[in-house]
Amino acid sequence: MKSQICKAFCAELSVREFHNGFAIGTPYGNLSGEPLGFYAVGPDDDGFYRIMDDGTTIPVIEASGASLDSETRYAAFREILSEYNASYSELERHISIEHVAKDDIASQSIQFIALLLRLQDLLLMTRERIEGSFRDDVLEKLRERFAGRASIRENEPVSHELAAVTPDMVLQASEKEPVAIFVGTTVQKISDAVILHLLATYTQKIPLRVVAVLEEDSSLPRKTEQRASNFLDAVPRYSGDGKESIDRIEREAVRTIRAKDHQAILAVGDQSFRMASPERAAPAQQVNRLQHRGLTGTVGAGNQIDMRVECNLEWFETAQAFGLKRT
Repeated sequence: MKSQICKAFCAELSVREFHNGFAIGTPYGNLSGEPLGFYAVGPDDDGFYRIMDDGTTIPVIEASGASLDSETRYAAFREILSEYNASYSELERHISIEHVAKDDIASQSIQFIALLLRLQDLLLMTRERIEGSFRDDVLEKLRERFAGRASIRENEPVSHELAAVTPDMVLQASEKEPVAIFVGTTVQKISDAVILHLLATYTQKIPLRVVAVLEEDSSLPRKTEQRASNFLDAVPRYSGDGKESIDRIEREAVRTIRAKDHQAILAVGDQSFRMASPERAAPAQQVNRLQHRGLTGTVGAGNQIDMRVECNLEWFETAQAFGLKRT
């Protein structure tokens, strides 16, 4: 049986000698469908060989969607390399096993084949590790964007009053209200985000914006995604390099529109609130129970509210305008 297995395995192997060593082909394919091959380069001045790939393994893996910029995925990559006593040159982009004696090339080649196959599993990680990688990608981009521009807290409650729910990150630019960010990989994450929004808005009446970031190909139920869109301040979808999603979060973090020398004018019409100049204000009309975080009362259309307000009057629902608050 051993001889049959060896014969079947070796029949698919190819070894070609060239001036710098040996080129070795295997019966396996890489992620792009090409035969998986590598080299034994040497000998060096000390008589040792270097077993190495052709420099395309990692670029192909990253091009397939498994970026090593993710802390979680990079840690898994380093863990695999360590198991096989291999190294990776970021400059040359080569994976290699160094200082291999000529008599050990055969046994080390088998180890190197196993290493290359294991590395392809970076694209086939468990759902938990995929979620962890996505979360790491999002948070790393946010750290890069807001470093030095806003306070950044991770895995901490927004405040003592809102300690019941812990977001993935809290951003707060100078003189702006905080933004709680949830990386929406599970239904529970979205539920936590909605609960935090409700607690802040209706129970504690604390100014807070809540954002859930979803993957472009999110597997969350449609009902859960709809719930997030209905309740939260923003639900950007993260795709590619994530720039559009990070831009959306940035707008939430710095979106205060200050009325330093002007009065805010409310206009009511077609079941919507909007900012308007006095000449564009709707005819006098009362909207009772206009409520939001410390501003409660009866406001007539076109009335002037001289209170240096922040305005984000986006929708009309049971006579409540959300987004208008005292600054």
